Amino acid sequence: MPSFHIESRILNSRFQTTVPDLWHFINAQKLLRYNLPASALTPEAEVQRAVRYLDAYLDGLKLGKDLPSYDLQPADDLAVLSAQAFVNVWKQTGDETHLYNAAALLEYAIARSKMSYQIRLHLVRIYRLLGAPSLALEHYRSINVKQVQNDTLSHFILSRASTFSLSSTGDLTYTSECLESSRIYLSNSEEVKSTDTFRRDCV
Repeated sequence: MPSFHIESRILNSRFQTTVPDLWHFINAQKLLRYNLPASALTPEAEVQRAVRYLDAYLDGLKLGKDLPSYDLQPADDLAVLSAQAFVNVWKQTGDETHLYNAAALLEYAIARSKMSYQIRLHLVRIYRLLGAPSLALEHYRSINVKQVQNDTLSHFILSRASTFSLSSTGDLTYTSECLESSRIYLSNSEEVKSTDTFRRDCV
């Protein structure tokens, strides 16, 4: 059976019974998307997929309606898949409307999964593409990860910061973020040296 027939059948199936059923459905979507041929990735087909992923995400939210605010929604990956499809349409057409669609649905998703670093990292990249550095920086800071992770993730927000730095107008947020990342890097370097010295002394 051709892959697009399988994809259509699974997308239209009912999965809202249990969380494990939803996870199986999501895994199937990821595998199907990964194996799509280039001929199936037309802008029209991708828009249809994005809408279907979004519909499935909204249905999946019902399974997480009673979760505490610090838990992740089990349907989050469907929102990410939808956003990725919209971004792919933008890459093919150059129409920024699809980036705005991706940002809007991910903002909706992050309001329901405030601790999702995956959604926030997608928003960082999308806002950079849209030329909205302050929004990108806001989501980057909201990740609030540990120092060593913060050091390695800083490229998400700082690798092209010079293209939209506002320091000439008195806005030093990006300069401050660069200094903070440098401080974290130095701190981690010293901690690694101390750990290595401790290990040698214990041998």
